[in-house]
Amino acid sequence: MHFDQALLADVVLLVNGFAVGGAAFRSFNRHGCTFSEAGAYSLMTLLMVQSWLGQVLLMAGAPSLYLPLLLAVALPGLRTARPVGRLLAAQLRPALNFSRSHPLAVFGLGTIWGYTTVICAWPMLRLHGTVLERLALLWRHGGSLFSVPGSTAGMALPVLNHVVFTAPWQPPLALATANLCAYLVIGLGTYALCRRYAWPSMAVTVTLIVVSMPRLVHQGSTADSELLPAAAALTVLLALYRSLERPHGQDLLMLVCALAFSVSGGRLCYLMPALLLALSLIQLGRRHTLGLWSAGAGHRIKQLAAAVAVVAVFSQLPWVGANLVAGKAWIGSPVPDEMVFNADPLGGTVGNLARYTFLIIDLPDGIDRFSRWALGASPLGALKQLYRWAVADHLADRGAAAAFDLSWSAPYNQVWFGPAGFLLVIPSLCVALLRGPQRLKATALAMLAYWILIALIVAWKPGNARLMTRFFVCSGFFMAFAMPPWRLKRNGRILLQILGIMIMAHAILA
Repeated sequence: MHFDQALLADVVLLVNGFAVGGAAFRSFNRHGCTFSEAGAYSLMTLLMVQSWLGQVLLMAGAPSLYLPLLLAVALPGLRTARPVGRLLAAQLRPALNFSRSHPLAVFGLGTIWGYTTVICAWPMLRLHGTVLERLALLWRHGGSLFSVPGSTAGMALPVLNHVVFTAPWQPPLALATANLCAYLVIGLGTYALCRRYAWPSMAVTVTLIVVSMPRLVHQGSTADSELLPAAAALTVLLALYRSLERPHGQDLLMLVCALAFSVSGGRLCYLMPALLLALSLIQLGRRHTLGLWSAGAGHRIKQLAAAVAVVAVFSQLPWVGANLVAGKAWIGSPVPDEMVFNADPLGGTVGNLARYTFLIIDLPDGIDRFSRWALGASPLGALKQLYRWAVADHLADRGAAAAFDLSWSAPYNQVWFGPAGFLLVIPSLCVALLRGPQRLKATALAMLAYWILIALIVAWKPGNARLMTRFFVCSGFFMAFAMPPWRLKRNGRILLQILGIMIMAHAILA
């Protein structure tokens, strides 16, 4: 793609983003969504529209029509999005007041999102083993869906909901802007869910802690992103909460579409969507009978038809069917993402749970170096010794597909979630399970079930950290319930905000 063509493609992408995102924001805001809720919804809508168009065109064997279709979709949205400028201007004064009230947290959030925006605009992304290279045979093929599997040298088609942003016919900024949008959805969605249990000061503090987790910071600037499925899963929780509080067709539509869009790559692509589906059905059934919800959907034929069209693609059933017709595996998985299943259900599961528990204790490597220099003792060494005594001597390598080694200076694809993971997120999940209201307790139980199922099904290896991104993103807002204002005063919130900024700075500079 020549420079002028690439520039034109990026302009079309940005115009589409403004039009679709702006129109969606105005629609959601008019139907009762707060600023953070409407922002999360509209950005997720934009991601789903672009992914859906790309996959449908790939099925039809006409990916060259992607840019014209982006522009065609943008044109009616431009007219609808015109009042968005006035709407955002009306929010300027409240935003300034909010910034003055919470300067440190807003500075931290502005820094991390500003950094991600710069990475988005930078000509060269840090492409660590890009998915594009792994799927080159697929993208180069110009045929229709059902002729692709037979021509890809035995490679089954993978889940394309998020991988489609890496296709060569995408504008150069497609993947980077998708990462940025997903990062913003995580922040806005976390804040919106936190506001159910905390005042703005605590909600913005928790949001800063979540988006500052080292793995999220790294994923915001790499091509092998885990942010999109995590953002989709968090959107499901937000739509579920809104549907339970005030039933509305838009929220139900967003819940169903985001649930399907959360289907991601790998052999466990349906695990988190299945848990979120079960959680949604149980909660909606308790709030009202499922018959009432289905009757309400019957009166919204257009929305129902839209949901069916979206879910039909995002569920990946067409790709699964194409693989089976061609005699391939039901879903493909790139070599670096291939998983080994745990062959020891009892001992292996216990061993994996112990390994993940030790890995959660993830501190900057500088702390260990300073401790060795100042005290002559290594906290990391003590943890390794404890692991050998408590786990390795009893379970050896049961449940593991690789040698287990603790490290606080892991490469980017093995980085975990920093001090907030074990100091705040896990204790908050326990508090939610023990003392939370019914809705929060059910959500925490679903997240705990995901954690246990990962330990049960998948043999441990260093790259399994990618499976936990959705867990930590969807569990972050539990902190807002676990740290109420009578327990955490202003000075405590400031200390947490400073901690979040320091973790974020270390992740950026590492």
